[in-house]
Amino acid sequence: MSKLFHKSFMALSAGAFILAAGTVVTAVSVPSAWAQDDEEENTNQSLSTAVATEVQKAYILASEEEKFAEAITVLDRLLANRSGGMTPYELGTTYELRASFKANLPNPNYTSILEDLERAAASGGLPTDRVRQIRFNMAQIYFQEERYPEAIRLLTEYIQYQESVGEPVNANTYRLLAGAYIAQDNFQQALGPMETALRLHRQENNPQQSYYATMNYVYSELKLESKRGDLLVEMINIWPEEEQYWSQLAGAYSQAERDADAAAVLELAYRAGIITESAKVLNLVQYFTILDNPYRGAQLLEQEMAAGNLERDLDNLQLLAQAYNLAREQKKALVPLREAAQIAPTGELYYRLGQILFADEQWQESAEALTEAINRGGLEARDIGDAWLLIGNAYYNIDTNSEAQRDRAIDAWNRAQNYSNSRQAANGWISYVREVRRVEQNQDRVERLQREEAYKNERRRCTTNLEIFERLGNSSGFSESDAERCRTILAAEWRNGQIVLADGTTVVAVEDIE
Repeated sequence: MSKLFHKSFMALSAGAFILAAGTVVTAVSVPSAWAQDDEEENTNQSLSTAVATEVQKAYILASEEEKFAEAITVLDRLLANRSGGMTPYELGTTYELRASFKANLPNPNYTSILEDLERAAASGGLPTDRVRQIRFNMAQIYFQEERYPEAIRLLTEYIQYQESVGEPVNANTYRLLAGAYIAQDNFQQALGPMETALRLHRQENNPQQSYYATMNYVYSELKLESKRGDLLVEMINIWPEEEQYWSQLAGAYSQAERDADAAAVLELAYRAGIITESAKVLNLVQYFTILDNPYRGAQLLEQEMAAGNLERDLDNLQLLAQAYNLAREQKKALVPLREAAQIAPTGELYYRLGQILFADEQWQESAEALTEAINRGGLEARDIGDAWLLIGNAYYNIDTNSEAQRDRAIDAWNRAQNYSNSRQAANGWISYVREVRRVEQNQDRVERLQREEAYKNERRRCTTNLEIFERLGNSSGFSESDAERCRTILAAEWRNGQIVLADGTTVVAVEDIE
């Protein structure tokens, strides 16, 4: 119980009586009663001299000397000795005052305080406004003692009575009622009182965050994201420096599937320097990705990394690579992906890197990345099979006519055959290369035979032409250079599919001899 509440008890009692020349004069007039009619209200609202003397003694001990225990003893004695002869007003006043003294003890016994307040309210002698205040104070104590049903009952009765007589109810009363429902997780019942509390609070033109925060909490629990969004906009206008409200507004928009609005809120707060926390910046990057603007997200991420606000760690590098990849900036995606792959504990990122390099027809780099992926481990069996398949394809594509590259490719495909998901494709590639080799070998054999036959035909022609040239000379139509070429051909021999000249040099076809 706060000191403010304790003082309210003292102030309530202090104006109840004035002792002068042995006479008590009261200064209280009341409207219609809470739970009693005007005619039934006790009109004897004064203290006898004997009672007033004891009450004043207790009051002085409490108010001037702060001897609350001694003051309580005085009132205990008064009630013990004279309660049977005390008027309802005297009983009500005494119980009310004793409750206020008990509230100021170092360790107040709130059960005892509530009993005194209940006796005071039920005495039938106190003015109605005091009874109402007593019951309101009881509601506050019940709330503090976590006796929420009793607090709700008294607060509801208080509000209903005030409304019935046209008396105002302040914002705090409605907030207290809402708080009691909230404490019981009954947010639906808390909704009405809290909305009323906030409406009345707005009229005070002195906004307090506690009212708005409670309303925000209720809307959040009830998933009233549209109302919550409007409230958070108002809160941001009042307290623009509060980063949490910007983040919560973005979250509310996201829950309402208003991702564009959520991103706009976060970006505005980011540009204003309100949002600086790395997690919130990363959230904004992800929103850009969701909203089909991954390049903007990648730029923001690069900017924050360059400024040192975000670490170039594994997660952030992966996010950057993903953003560039979604933006179809494959070459830019390779830089952070390579960096991430180097620090990743498994080969998964090297596997992704190898796939991107393969799609970009960087065959050698792709094969190296995929090999590193397998060596690092951590891949699923199907990914290992696919990796070997791609490695084989990459080796083959480096030079499709190179037998060495074909052998490397077949070795990779043989490894891919060990995995069910890549076995069929690997077999297909191996069969294809073997067929290419068979066709090429057959073609070579045919071409070699054709070259050999052409060489033999040329030898026969040269033999005939040289005989004619030697008899007729230049008149034969055969020049000296032609004769010299024929002599070279006749001096050569066919060996292992090629023509070996007399000087040991070789040519593939007879047409190559000059």
